Amino acid sequence: TADTAEELLRLHPGAQLYLLVGTDMLMNLPEWRRVEELLKLCTIAAFQRETGDGEKLEAQARYLRERFGARVEIIRDSFLEVSSTWARERLREGESRELPQKVVDYIRKNKLYL
Repeated sequence: TADTAEELLRLHPGAQLYLLVGTDMLMNLPEWRRVEELLKLCTIAAFQRETGDGEKLEAQARYLRERFGARVEIIRDSFLEVSSTWARERLREGESRELPQKVVDYIRKNKLYL
């Protein structure tokens, strides 16, 4: 992800990058490869997926800010019923009918999650 962010900024100098993540990704972010560089390159925008996630997200955002100097924004009131984890599980279990067909076609064409 840091490599991609670097390339985007090389192609678009001065751009402001945002990495959109859900609760699960925000909680695992410190374990990512080159996380310190990534957090210098972009702002993290974390979607609050469930009403009960607020405190957990705020605590993690505070930790990332203090430990890495990260820019983290929490996006509230936009509860999503799907996640990349959910989509991968549906595809793995052969239940892709629960996903929009355009999404399934794109995933298969680009060999994502497979």
